[in-house]
Amino acid sequence: MHPGAALFLWVALVIILQTVSGVALWVLTGLWLGVACLTSYPTLRRLVRRIRFLLLAILILFAWMTPGQAMFSLWTTLGPTREGLLLAVDHGLRLVGVVALVAFLLGRGGRDFVVSGLYALMAPCGLLGLSRDRLAVRLLLVLRNAENPPPGGWRHWLDPELPEVDGGALHVQRMGFCGRDWLVVALAIGLLALVVR
Repeated sequence: MHPGAALFLWVALVIILQTVSGVALWVLTGLWLGVACLTSYPTLRRLVRRIRFLLLAILILFAWMTPGQAMFSLWTTLGPTREGLLLAVDHGLRLVGVVALVAFLLGRGGRDFVVSGLYALMAPCGLLGLSRDRLAVRLLLVLRNAENPPPGGWRHWLDPELPEVDGGALHVQRMGFCGRDWLVVALAIGLLALVVR
């Protein structure tokens, strides 16, 4: 599958995940988690580990700051509310679902695959006078440094004594859409039309 078509489908699935609620949200999040566990478990584990404090913040902010019925009758003023806890679970599921989709996308081809997809989808940027080549290279450099920071971290760029780190070549796939890729894009648009009204 073309990286641009895969990325377009991924965006559609993320949007759909944000529009559903209740049982559909649980089912979709469970489905994406299952697929990500089967296809790219190490990436999923690393990403979930990185968002653990964000999940905790969502729990605290929603459960303790949302007005509603207290969860514990003895602890009414400082305790969590049922409505807040439900909102926290709702937003936490959405975040975990998106992270599972990101893990699946990164596990499929890595950052080069993602940037190649963005490169294909940024073709209209040329009409605005923007260089998609420069955008792709900058995005690849940011992703590379986010995943593999140089020794010394951000201080590396401030200290002229530290040796330069060669990150290797940057790869962007440049290929055209075939019939199957256009079907994937049409499927993504159809799913969005069904769910988002």
